[in-house]
Amino acid sequence: MYIASLTVGGSERVCADLCNGFITQGVKVELLLVNAFGAYLAQLDSRVRVVDFKASRGLNALGRVSRHLRKSPKIPVLVFGFNLGVALLLARRLRLHKAPVIYREGSSPKWYLKPLQRWGYPWGISKADKVIAQSNAAREELSQLGVPADKMVVIPNPCRSAASPARHPERASNESPLVLGIGRLSPEKGFDRLIRGFQRFRSAMPSARLVILGEGPERERLDRLIVELGLKECVSLPGFVSEVTSWYERADVFALSSHYEGQPNSLIEAILHQCPVVCAAGHGGTIELIQAAGLEDCLVPDDQFEELFADRLRAVLNLDLSRWQRAREKLAALTDFETVLQRYLNVCGIESGCPDPVRS
Repeated sequence: MYIASLTVGGSERVCADLCNGFITQGVKVELLLVNAFGAYLAQLDSRVRVVDFKASRGLNALGRVSRHLRKSPKIPVLVFGFNLGVALLLARRLRLHKAPVIYREGSSPKWYLKPLQRWGYPWGISKADKVIAQSNAAREELSQLGVPADKMVVIPNPCRSAASPARHPERASNESPLVLGIGRLSPEKGFDRLIRGFQRFRSAMPSARLVILGEGPERERLDRLIVELGLKECVSLPGFVSEVTSWYERADVFALSSHYEGQPNSLIEAILHQCPVVCAAGHGGTIELIQAAGLEDCLVPDDQFEELFADRLRAVLNLDLSRWQRAREKLAALTDFETVLQRYLNVCGIESGCPDPVRS
């Protein structure tokens, strides 16, 4: 596998989970890192062989990565990240290596790319041996960007189902509801509009609290916004938390405010923990995921999220707990870890218990 680092992020977490999952299936795993740092590095199975190229960016590591791949030209490489994928595929076209390349699309490509970057799909990503999309929405976007349909396969993110999650009893009307947000503190996550929407909700329920777990470049701006809106006593940003199960169990509602997502891991986990959810109907795979769980009435129109969040939140707080139990059952089947892991192995041409790719 090839990724820039294992810093906090959805793709980084999926990469670490897949590495560990492959190891449990008896598959040898080599993880190529542009720079070996990040919170998920410590969570890797000790049997994962980490190769650190100690580079400041992917382009600086490309020559050494290509030379490394020439040592085992038939071993497939699963690549995470647009820039790394384009560079590695162009390097193959220049005959710097011959490795099969499988590209995993980690987001909603039409919405996170700058216009000048879109050439990378018809000229780069489309040359991959296989392209993995997290949702049908992402597959459609990839098709519009020039990726051939016969190269694409949809595989949802893997997630280990919460074992018999113990949800708290229905909240008494006089208790203080806890709203939870999780994600990298970056512009696409829309945490600024979540905070503003929460302010409207709190005007009718002054005891409500909002906690946003995560770290990122937007921290200072979000801290200032919290102070400007007079919410310092009820909104907190504790930073990155590696184990979030207890937060899902404590929260009354999980809120997803992203403008776009590939397939949000935090939303999957919230539903698997039977935590009620309110979601912005943003671009990418969120709507598809919510529909699969049968929770369409938990969506908020993306262009009216800030204005309608409070109303939808109040409605969700009054839904019967059986709704979340049924949603969990539906989503557990879709994102079952072992099933998703096997699909990745199949795409890579590897059988469980076989350390090397299976070739016909």
